[in-house]
Amino acid sequence: MPASAPGAAAPASPLLEPPILTPPTTQKAAWTALVLWAAAIALAALAPAWAPTFQGTAYVIGHFGALAALWAIWRARPDPRVVLIGACLAAVLLIPAPAFPSHDVERYLWDGAVARVGADPWRVHPDASDIKPLRAIWPTPAEHGLFPSLYPPAAMALFAFCAGFGPAGGFFAWKALVAGAVIAATVIMRSVIADVARDKGAQGRWLALAALNPLVVLETGVGGHLDAFVMLSITVALLAWRRGWPGLAGAALGLGATIKLLPIVLLGPLFLVSGLRRGLVMATISAWTILLIYGLTFALGFQPIGSLPNFFEKWRGGAPLFAVVSHVAPAHFVGLVQAGLGVFLLGIAALIARIRPVAAMILALAAPLLISPIGFAWYALALAPLAALPLHIGPASTDRQAGLPSAALWSWMGLAPFSYEVLDRFNAAGHWAPADWPIIVLGSGLALGFSLDVARLVSRRKSACAKNARAA
Repeated sequence: MPASAPGAAAPASPLLEPPILTPPTTQKAAWTALVLWAAAIALAALAPAWAPTFQGTAYVIGHFGALAALWAIWRARPDPRVVLIGACLAAVLLIPAPAFPSHDVERYLWDGAVARVGADPWRVHPDASDIKPLRAIWPTPAEHGLFPSLYPPAAMALFAFCAGFGPAGGFFAWKALVAGAVIAATVIMRSVIADVARDKGAQGRWLALAALNPLVVLETGVGGHLDAFVMLSITVALLAWRRGWPGLAGAALGLGATIKLLPIVLLGPLFLVSGLRRGLVMATISAWTILLIYGLTFALGFQPIGSLPNFFEKWRGGAPLFAVVSHVAPAHFVGLVQAGLGVFLLGIAALIARIRPVAAMILALAAPLLISPIGFAWYALALAPLAALPLHIGPASTDRQAGLPSAALWSWMGLAPFSYEVLDRFNAAGHWAPADWPIIVLGSGLALGFSLDVARLVSRRKSACAKNARAA
């Protein structure tokens, strides 16, 4: 990359490097890759119809096919408008798709129905005798029978709204809300990328990572997971950070925390990056948002705590780090070791926040997920907006690696759907017995990706120091 001429105006924003990984290809190649991507998504979404006994295998094949097509789209540098339209069409067309990989949508609507009849979904479990007639109307998974709801109040309000459409219409109402959240997040992410990318080709390829990510499309369009709203709140917070709007960032994180708790951890790195005054505004508005929503919920007579503590005690699986710790540490020390690892990761995030804000945000959001004893594929949706940004934010550079996204995140989002291999055996024999190999594969991928990310960041730091030394 040639150096700027003396006196030349600096680019408006230096976040994303010009595309230098591969030579430009034609828009025809982008369209071809997009068609292949859509075919792979359809293959996964329609698995119950064409592979009823091998739904898990079909879903994983479709996911990896879409991932390969996404790589081709990235190389083709598509028009961002094409990416935006394709992502929005996929979100709408997948609304009728059955949510076969999990039963979460059934549980969402059940909790909403309980709230609508005036019972407390955080205290009443589905097997309770006093609401048995309600369960005849609203099916809910048998494995959820003894557990009250664990979802925060704003999520419950969304569930109750959709339950108002009845058992038949509630599913489609929920899927439509999720599609709306995905479309909104995509539009906002385009604004984030347009703020920092230099040309439409660069904008298109980075937007494709956000909007056409197979994990995002399938876990929201097919799975219908609540985490779509978490992704939206984090995307709004990123835009607010880039534009210098601390109040909006605080409100987005506070509201996101009343949908699912995870977004609030992003407040730490954003506070450090934004400076004291803006950070205090952000933290204050975030706190007031949470207090107002929880306060209103308590005032209405509900007790929005539910079975969250029991969830982490009873459920296990899909979490590589927890699996390793639980094998090498005494049982009574596992929780302490996990907590220590979480503090360590958050501490590193705090240390690097000012010089590597994207990496710090990734670490902060990933820490609670990594130390959790349970790790479902859709949990990674919270990290999807950050997977569409490079680890390095700084002056324009000739360093090829500055323009790459996190290898650890893409390993995570690429390998997590292997956990659906259990669906084949469950459909065949009704026996839920997840294999160990998906956790091993995911853990190995995360370790390799994390090592690559660290090596890139250290290399970038050494390169900058050497450049400064030569200049001196």
